[in-house]
Amino acid sequence: MGGTVDLSYVAIETLPNEVGSLIHLRYLDLSKTKLVELPESVCNLRNLQTLKLTSCEKLRRLPEGLRKLVNLRHLELLYTDALECLPKGIEELRCLQTLSKFVMSEEGCQLRELSNLNNLSGYLRITNIRGGGSKESINLKSKEHIRTLGLGFVKEDYVGKRDDDGSAIELFEPHPNLEELAVWYYGGSKFPNWMEFQSSSIMLRRLRIVKCRNLEVLPSWAKLESLQSLVLQELDSMSPMGLFNGLEASSTTVAYPNLKVLVIWDMKHWEEWVMETSSEDINVMPLLRDLFILNCPVLKSVPHQILSQSVKILFIRDCPELIISWLPPLLEELTLDGDAGSLSRSLHFKNNTSLKVMWIQNLPHLTFPQGLSQLKALQTLKIVDCNSLTCIPHELQHLTSLRELVISGCPILGPRCEKDEGWIRLLICCAIKVGDGIGIISRIPNFEITVRQGYNEGQLHTKIHRPLYFVRTLLTLIALTSACHTYSKRCWCFDMRLLMELSYELEEINVFTEAGKPDRTW
Repeated sequence: MGGTVDLSYVAIETLPNEVGSLIHLRYLDLSKTKLVELPESVCNLRNLQTLKLTSCEKLRRLPEGLRKLVNLRHLELLYTDALECLPKGIEELRCLQTLSKFVMSEEGCQLRELSNLNNLSGYLRITNIRGGGSKESINLKSKEHIRTLGLGFVKEDYVGKRDDDGSAIELFEPHPNLEELAVWYYGGSKFPNWMEFQSSSIMLRRLRIVKCRNLEVLPSWAKLESLQSLVLQELDSMSPMGLFNGLEASSTTVAYPNLKVLVIWDMKHWEEWVMETSSEDINVMPLLRDLFILNCPVLKSVPHQILSQSVKILFIRDCPELIISWLPPLLEELTLDGDAGSLSRSLHFKNNTSLKVMWIQNLPHLTFPQGLSQLKALQTLKIVDCNSLTCIPHELQHLTSLRELVISGCPILGPRCEKDEGWIRLLICCAIKVGDGIGIISRIPNFEITVRQGYNEGQLHTKIHRPLYFVRTLLTLIALTSACHTYSKRCWCFDMRLLMELSYELEEINVFTEAGKPDRTW
């Protein structure tokens, strides 16, 4: 009868040799421990079927006799970055179905040992690639049950060109059933022919090309019908970048027909999109839903076909030269972080009636988005660390669907709130003029008000028509005792003398001491 030992998330640094006496053990989970190595006695567990070492960040080596575990089916090694090599003899584990990580090294297991592991399935990550035997000796193409393949080349000196990487990657042609491929630290200038994915039986859905800094040209992926997600990061030699290589101009041509997610990240020299054919003659990414463009300092524009009707999520970060003249009409989420080019200076909303979430952060020149009154569907608005924000427009009162409003880290706006007695603070540093605007937030169910000493309670009375989940005052609660009445659910109290005047509907009271620390919660 088999047994199970689960020591995951236990802060053990060593495993006692006595574990080898548990000869009927079938399942051993050591995930998220602080183990540096495993004792050789583990290799006595001849009935062991599952060995989990996921997220053992300090693990450097596995026992040399690992090949004795002939019944082992699952060896999980994800997130073990310190692992230097696999012991020789892995090929003898013929029952192995899960080998999430294969570390190439001259001292340990050789690449050719993968050839006999025909039952591998799921995720396979091959790291420290330097080269290896013939294609036949690896036999990766015959492993039809592998769904995700990661190919990581040596990191050292990966900035310089390495022509041998081109011959090495030829060895790793996968089975057409592969659904996800990731390649990182590749030092060649181009990819092998198999990465064209020309076969009609190709099932590849997700493709990630990361930190291949010498790559000069991309394969022709535009016709790949199965591709749904494409991530390109730190391809420093790409300028310009051709995502549409090999396309022929035709009214029936569709580029990336099923692509839903496109992420372009840290492309230092990428200035423009290149389309060898007339962009007006082809249908470009008709199903694109999520578009992320991050840290592309010289990118000037995005083809209007890509900002199509289908785009619902747009995220732009640190693209100071980027000019976007219009936003997708069906856009639901917009995030601008850092200098987002023309969008950093002004936002003009036209027919963007579907926008639900807008997050603006670290924009140096933004005053305030124009045309807010048209955003009838907007539910969340967050504006954080925008140095040029000076005022809150009255257009906010037209945001009838707004449920969450956060404005913080705006240094010009903050002092203005403090000087004007008719202003209160919403959330951390969000200001609305009480006399004109407290009714604006009457529909927002989750917000916090901080009232300073000396406010006229009459300004707040009957203005608030929804439950206030957080109502606090820095000095006293005098200004809010009448305004809160039956609407407050939770209150922070700084003056014990005011407890008797609070609403009987309160569900929680936090009383603070003079030092500003919570004393007790009722």
